[in-house]
Amino acid sequence: MLAEAKDLLKKTYLPAQEKLSTSRNWQMFAEEKYIHSLQVLGAGNYILQHEDFFLNKSPEFIELAKTVLILHDIARFEEIVLRSQNIYNYDHGVEGAKMLERIPLFNNILITLPIKHHGHMIEDFYNDDAFKNIDDLKQKEDVKNLIFLVRDADKIANFNQLCNPHFHEWHKYFFPEKDTSPQVTPVVKEAFLQETVVPRPDITTKADRMVSLLSWFYDINYNASLEFCRKLKIDIKMINILKSMMQDNIDNEIINKMTTWIEKNTIHR
Repeated sequence: MLAEAKDLLKKTYLPAQEKLSTSRNWQMFAEEKYIHSLQVLGAGNYILQHEDFFLNKSPEFIELAKTVLILHDIARFEEIVLRSQNIYNYDHGVEGAKMLERIPLFNNILITLPIKHHGHMIEDFYNDDAFKNIDDLKQKEDVKNLIFLVRDADKIANFNQLCNPHFHEWHKYFFPEKDTSPQVTPVVKEAFLQETVVPRPDITTKADRMVSLLSWFYDINYNASLEFCRKLKIDIKMINILKSMMQDNIDNEIINKMTTWIEKNTIHR
């Protein structure tokens, strides 16, 4: 299954590159998302090998989990093509699930439901009738942990890419040039200090955007995910990026909150 999933990823990516041939910037964005899918699989492999829930699972289940990881952005390439045409009403999670439901090998709720909601608020997943109507408690627990897996691995890959100084286009994607202020607005600061994910509509400055990305740590599900972030020193790198954005207006309350939260919530083994 995993080999077929990797083949499907490539077969979906390459036609998108052809459609984007008139713009190197859009091609680079699609290429980055192809690499991102591989990085999500890499981060997910660490979680699969270190998180208790997955350690006693069958090889077949682990392969299915890796399939979810590699295919989580399968509809992202079509979304990029549409964005290049100024069309933004396309949800790559929802459309990716629909695409996979049409392929017998991947038409499995353990695959399609986590992919559908990997980029949504977790409440959308819990409120989905497809999840609520699962009668088998074991299957329900499995699908819940698979969405935790892909959401954590997705965050780790995004964090790591953001911290890579060579990917300037990635920084432009997260931090549009119009968001130039080094100040964190009070509503964003309050949400962060309350240990909640910063709502996107509240983001108005460049510093707000960085604090919102740091707030994703609050939505990480597994200790193994936090361990991996610390091995890569992602928390330190992201805090340093925030400091550089704040310039002479460094907010030590935010910095200290992130530092102490990471330390408190990572179980060292």
